[in-house]
Amino acid sequence: SFGDLAVTGICELDEVDARMAAATFEHASVTRDFFTREWRLWASSPEVLFLMACTPCNPVADSGRGEGLDSPDVYITVAAMPEVIQHFGIPFFVGEQHHQLAKLDDGRVLVAYDEHMRRVGMERTPLLPDSPMGVEEFKDLGHPELRRRLALHFERHDMASMIGPCPALSPPPQRPLTLFDIMDPFDSVPEHLFLPGSL
Repeated sequence: SFGDLAVTGICELDEVDARMAAATFEHASVTRDFFTREWRLWASSPEVLFLMACTPCNPVADSGRGEGLDSPDVYITVAAMPEVIQHFGIPFFVGEQHHQLAKLDDGRVLVAYDEHMRRVGMERTPLLPDSPMGVEEFKDLGHPELRRRLALHFERHDMASMIGPCPALSPPPQRPLTLFDIMDPFDSVPEHLFLPGSL
């Protein structure tokens, strides 16, 4: 479980992260490649209520190609999540994305993202004033690494504001966390979660 939520499935391209996900969520289905559409076979009863995702940011990231909507890979950034939402009838989506999703080409990629979500009945909430494209940008995830990210939250249009919108993010801690701050004590980690290798 993930809190009180049962995790149905996980799609993760990275091999190590996929293995970690499989070990953490023992009853979830794990697929490595979105485009095989294996996820269409995931059990959908009881109803899937949430999709949580961070879509690949290479088309927009300043450290990537920065091709935006001209990228040959832009589908998985702007349209993959709506495809999953439509298949399962998911009413809520939460995720994070590279800040360039809202800033590259005056936000054209985020506009396309919103449009694909709108086609499957989803609206982005909340829309924050004085923020790039109305989406929340944050710089401190509480990790040793500083990353500029966007918080995204969508609700099905007939449910918008009935349960949401999602709250604003908490202010960052005064002191940046280090690896040792966020690591669990070794003796508290179940044996099956350890993976071979070195860091």
